[in-house]
Amino acid sequence: MEYAALIGGPRDGQRLDVTGSAQQLVDGAALITELGAYGPGRRTHYEGQPGAPDRLHWVGDIP
Repeated sequence: MEYAALIGGPRDGQRLDVTGSAQQLVDGAALITELGAYGPGRRTHYEGQPGAPDRLHWVGDIP
């Protein structure tokens, strides 16, 4: 299994299973969270950086 660390935002410190899709996450992922700015069940956006598929950085919450 491959994991990416979530950096910043409401899911900071958590790890996301990215097995088979790590490189695709450079474009980002909208993850469901209970702790975001817009309330439970909403999404928060994380993006990767080229060359570092094991780290996803928080971009912001999605209303």
